[in-house]
Amino acid sequence: MTSPEQNAASSVPEDDQKVQQPRRERRPTIFSVFDAKDKHLITAIIIGLNTLVFLAMVFSGVSIFEPSSQTLLNWGAVFRPAVLAGEWWRLITCCFIHVGLFHLMVNMYALLYIGIMLEPLLGRVKFLVAYLSTGLLASVSSVAFNAFTVGAGASGAIFGVYGLFPALLTTKLIHPHVRKPLLKSMVWFVVLNLAIGFSGIVDNAAHGGGLVSGFLFGYAYLPALKHPLEKRLSLRTVVLTIAGVLLLTFTVLRRIPNDILVYQQKMQSFESTDSLARAAYDQMTNNAPAQRDRWKNTAIGNWQQGVQLLSETEKLRLSKALHQRNFMLLSYCKLRIQQTEIAWRALNGETGPPDSPYKAQLKEMATQLEAMEKRLGDDD
Repeated sequence: MTSPEQNAASSVPEDDQKVQQPRRERRPTIFSVFDAKDKHLITAIIIGLNTLVFLAMVFSGVSIFEPSSQTLLNWGAVFRPAVLAGEWWRLITCCFIHVGLFHLMVNMYALLYIGIMLEPLLGRVKFLVAYLSTGLLASVSSVAFNAFTVGAGASGAIFGVYGLFPALLTTKLIHPHVRKPLLKSMVWFVVLNLAIGFSGIVDNAAHGGGLVSGFLFGYAYLPALKHPLEKRLSLRTVVLTIAGVLLLTFTVLRRIPNDILVYQQKMQSFESTDSLARAAYDQMTNNAPAQRDRWKNTAIGNWQQGVQLLSETEKLRLSKALHQRNFMLLSYCKLRIQQTEIAWRALNGETGPPDSPYKAQLKEMATQLEAMEKRLGDDD
């Protein structure tokens, strides 16, 4: 004989009994980004945008393995002189540009791995804000520490979202079975990029800025993550973090010395003094003897002022090419001063040393000056 409860249990189909049994939650894999529930929509969109930008670069003729620095700049890479000149949009666009196929593949794999685990935990909005904000701060860090480095790649932003992980590990928000693979992935990505960075290929300033800012984001997000049903707290957290990031970005950029702007201003002054000196030299050679002394002193004085301006630029953080150009301009000014002295003596009837007539000296100097001016013109 069976009890009523047993009869009821036996009346339930065997398949239904299986359905009613609790299922063990599957751990996310790298293919989870393609699931139908769209739990990783932002991750998929970011990967898609990076890939599309790379394909557009390749189809436009950019090298698939070694794009040039000028090409990267044309596509929106970050570069301190350009950013400080007003092209602030480079701080974000550089996060979607990659220096070759291998660079893209490493970054997208790392983003895919972290995205499938963290985006469902943070939510779409907070994940997107964290990615873009830490990418922005990574670019700011690059600009602050690198005067002439052309920076590109999503690794700064990816370091940022990986930086969230250590902060969240101090809570119970991340399930234990997710922690171990996520930690392995983070360590692999960080060590790989830092190792490449020490070879001089990768911008470690951007990586460090992204990692630190991501760690701070993790703690900034904690109150909202612990109370996911409090929508106002979540909204307030997002708004305040965005405001803080923008304020920090503006403050840091204002404090970065714009050596290129200072150099350009000094070069404008140099061009003015050089023009005045040239005009005075022409007046000295074409005017009456009574006026020669005045025009000689004016010409030499202006070129000496040019030497002073060029000496001041040596203290600025400039590219090697600009420092070489300044050295040539210094030589130009010194040669001009010598030319003026010899021309003045020749005009006053002095014969000069027997083995080096003034006329021959002036001719040789004119040839040297012509070569210098041609080379300086080619460098512009």
